[in-house]
Amino acid sequence: MTFRDNNFRASLRDIGIALACLWLWVGVASAQSGKPVMLECESLITPLGMDAKKPLLSWKLQDTNTGAQQTAYEIQVASSSALLAAGTPDIWDSRRVESRDSIGAGYRGPALTTSKRYFWRVLVWGRDGKRYPPSDISWWETGLLQQENWKAKWIGYEEPELKYLRESGAQWITNSDTEAPKAADKAAHDFRFNFAVARPVRRASLYVTGQDSASAWINGKQVLEAEPLPAWKQMPWKTYTVRDISKM
Repeated sequence: MTFRDNNFRASLRDIGIALACLWLWVGVASAQSGKPVMLECESLITPLGMDAKKPLLSWKLQDTNTGAQQTAYEIQVASSSALLAAGTPDIWDSRRVESRDSIGAGYRGPALTTSKRYFWRVLVWGRDGKRYPPSDISWWETGLLQQENWKAKWIGYEEPELKYLRESGAQWITNSDTEAPKAADKAAHDFRFNFAVARPVRRASLYVTGQDSASAWINGKQVLEAEPLPAWKQMPWKTYTVRDISKM
């Protein structure tokens, strides 16, 4: 009987130790769950190409205890996650800021560099004055920030005629009359250009267009006759007629 009683007491003692360990584990897990989460830069998680020069940072406190609230925060920004993990931010440290705000805290560090990744985390203090565990490390990556940093050119489909005209430097011309002809008038304007070619021409193309219709001559020989206007009395916009004049 005594032997069984001792076993029973030993079992109770073991249960008590197990419960104590369980309580300790739950307590540690609860403390870890209190770290800030949902870190966002300009309402985005780890954004790429961020053009905001003073981005707004936000986070959420993870604490389900009754009355839990943030009383202060500290934002740390570094050039690497290792520096943040070591607690040595090399770019900016807001130091402790007494505030309950966790949405839209502005970055107040040095001017950001284009196309660079910035690592950051936040430290938060609770109502009892104790600091929660640091948040996980997040990041944002800047874009070009300034207009002068754009070096690329806009690209897109371009009609061959428009491409050749753009590359040749062609310009619209007209006569000195500043008054546009009336709709009922039949007006024609003549233009003549003289130019010399410094070397033999292997290939030459003449691109012609005009308001409504146009004719063209090369060395006194007509190479293009004006096409009749359609019923609506207007030619399509940005249309060109091409003639090969290599043998002219």
